[in-house]
Amino acid sequence: MKKDIPLSSEILARAGLYELFSRVLLTELDVNTITLFQSDSWQAALKRLGITIPEPTHDNIELLAIDYCHIFVGPRNFCPPFQSVWQTGQLQSLVIDSMNEFLEVIKPKSTVQIKDHAGVQLEMMALVLQNQDVTNECEGLAEAFFNRHLSWTENMFSKAAQLAETNFYQSILNTGADFISAEKSLVFEQSD
Repeated sequence: MKKDIPLSSEILARAGLYELFSRVLLTELDVNTITLFQSDSWQAALKRLGITIPEPTHDNIELLAIDYCHIFVGPRNFCPPFQSVWQTGQLQSLVIDSMNEFLEVIKPKSTVQIKDHAGVQLEMMALVLQNQDVTNECEGLAEAFFNRHLSWTENMFSKAAQLAETNFYQSILNTGADFISAEKSLVFEQSD
C-alpha cells in the first residue's frame, strides 16, 4: 500500500476499478457509456491506465459490439466469463453454491441470471470494498470472496485480451489482468 494515499482513498479507487471492469464485462458498450468515457475525468483516469477510448460514433459502437460478442459470446473460439466454466468445464457447477452464500450478504444491482458471471463477481467485490471503507468490518469478507470467486479472472482477462480485435478491449482487458494480478499480491500480502 502506498503511504501517501489515505486507506479510504485507496479502497475506493480499487472499488472503482472493480466497477469499471464489471461494467465492461456485463454488457456491450453503448453510446451513453462511450460518451461518459469521453468526459475529462474519465479520459484522464483511463489514459493513466493505458486504456484507449474510441469516439462515440455509430461505426465505433458497432465495432465494439461485434468485438464484445466475438470475445465473450461466441459461438466458437470465445472466452466465457463464467467461473464454473473456467474451473469445471461446465456452466453453473458447485461454484454456484458458494456464490449463493455470498449473495445472502452482498446484493449486486446487476440482473444477470448466471450468478458466477465475472461481471457480477467484480461488482460484488466493489460493493464489499465500498462497505469496508464505510464500516471497516468487511476486510475478511473481501479476502474470502476474492480467493473463492475472483482469482480465476486474471486468466480470463488475459485470454479475452488475446481475442480482442479493438484497441479498447485489448487495452482494458490487459489492464484488468494486471489489476487482478496486483490484487492477488495484495490479498496474499494481507493474509500473511
